[in-house]
Amino acid sequence: MDYSTNDTSLPPVYLFITSNLNPFIFVVISLAGLIGNGLVIFCLLYFTNLKTVPNVYILNLAVIDLFFLLGLPLMAYQYHFHDWPFGVVLCKFANGMDVVNQYGSAWTLVAMSADRFTAVVYPLSSMQRRTRSCARMVCTVVVVWSFVLGAFNWIFATVVSFQVDDSGKEEQFCMLDIPANLTSMHIIYSAFNFTFGFAIPLAAILFFYMSIFYIMQTNDFYFRSNAKTAAQRASKRVAVLTIAVIVVFFICWMPYYTVQFKLLLQDMRNEGYTISLSVIQQLSIALCYMNSLFNPFVYTFIGENFRKNLAKLFCYGARNLNRGRSGRDSSSYTRSTVKLQPLKRHKTKATYYPSDVTIDVANERNNNTATTAT
Repeated sequence: MDYSTNDTSLPPVYLFITSNLNPFIFVVISLAGLIGNGLVIFCLLYFTNLKTVPNVYILNLAVIDLFFLLGLPLMAYQYHFHDWPFGVVLCKFANGMDVVNQYGSAWTLVAMSADRFTAVVYPLSSMQRRTRSCARMVCTVVVVWSFVLGAFNWIFATVVSFQVDDSGKEEQFCMLDIPANLTSMHIIYSAFNFTFGFAIPLAAILFFYMSIFYIMQTNDFYFRSNAKTAAQRASKRVAVLTIAVIVVFFICWMPYYTVQFKLLLQDMRNEGYTISLSVIQQLSIALCYMNSLFNPFVYTFIGENFRKNLAKLFCYGARNLNRGRSGRDSSSYTRSTVKLQPLKRHKTKATYYPSDVTIDVANERNNNTATTAT
């Protein structure tokens, strides 16, 4: 089933979903996502206290989502009007950024998970390597890797003309035009897409975050009394963010890949598609596009620093932005309040800290040295 078809012989429910419901959902996702990701990008670039290593990955995720959302209204137009008047360049852009967003989002999450895992397992040795410059380099590699994985779409996406009726009238559609001698490639590509766009990234995310959970539960760190509440709240936020990362990614993408796997099996058996499966396919496409809408809320609005800076942005106006940039956040999760205080009989173990929670091991060592000298 081609989503661009306007065949009136198809069931009304299928035509309604492809021609009306999905375009409406795409427009809503695009508008809300552009606003949400735009606010994320502005805040992360403007406010000094948000310029941390984890937020570099969040910024990369927001930029990838933003470029994808710019082309989504064009796809909504084709769904609704069954025509593509925007030319080949925009056709390649819309299809290309679609697949770049698919791979880029997944592998950016992998990079975020690996960064936090490194901070937990190697908190001291990783301090020199976990810099914003290094994070930007990793994000650049992720983007290039996403373009490489999505090269198939960039190459074969083009505008194809179809004759509508006997009068000679033609309609144009933006789609993947695969040469006749490569028609079997779609089976290989579907398997490739599932493996590198979902299976491997999800397995890596689960491994890193489950390891983080394990280390958080088994570490023997002791905190000072004035930071006990802060540490507990920070750990709770880490748990909430971890669960949200896995659940949102899984819910948004699992239905789509499940349907694609079912279609792949039917292609291999030379079986036709049922209307019910085609309807589910269309709904799964809309659901996976919603991932770009949910990302700003999951990865940033959960953070306390981001919410406070956003409140400054809207409640106090532009005249207070300079104060927001220069002043540090008043959150209790700062370098000066959360310090490691292990017992002498325990060896220092790894611990986890999110973007607004750090462990000032260097200051603690200096304090102990000064006390000994006295």
